[in-house]
Amino acid sequence: MLDADVNERARFKGNVFGAIVALLVQYGLGVGANLYATLPADDRHKSLFPAFGAAISNGPAVVAAHAVFGTLLLFAAASAFARGLRFGRPLFAALAAAGLAAVVVAWISGATFVGHMNDGASLTMALTAGVAIFCYALILVVA
Repeated sequence: MLDADVNERARFKGNVFGAIVALLVQYGLGVGANLYATLPADDRHKSLFPAFGAAISNGPAVVAAHAVFGTLLLFAAASAFARGLRFGRPLFAALAAAGLAAVVVAWISGATFVGHMNDGASLTMALTAGVAIFCYALILVVA
């Protein structure tokens, strides 16, 4: 294997491992928000982006941290996907794409939850975080 391939694989695996750690931290923030935070009643019936803005500006600190960290996770997931594409292995690109899609769905579900306080959105957020962790863990196993 060429040194460039080894270096690219190491960077890709580091990116994926970082995404797993970030998802686990995000999961902990979500549990904290669920157990200890109450969303303001004024946030009900807001659409996606206004609900996201309300979570940051009007929400309890743990909810704001959860929203900001979730947004940063979008960048980590997009970076893992880009590295997966550059690595040139279709399986890695597909798993990274699935992880990115799961993170995007989790982000949308989180903003939807703030705007509508729907338990289904909360469940979707948690389950898609698990899907993303699973996709990234598979990458680490097979890479």
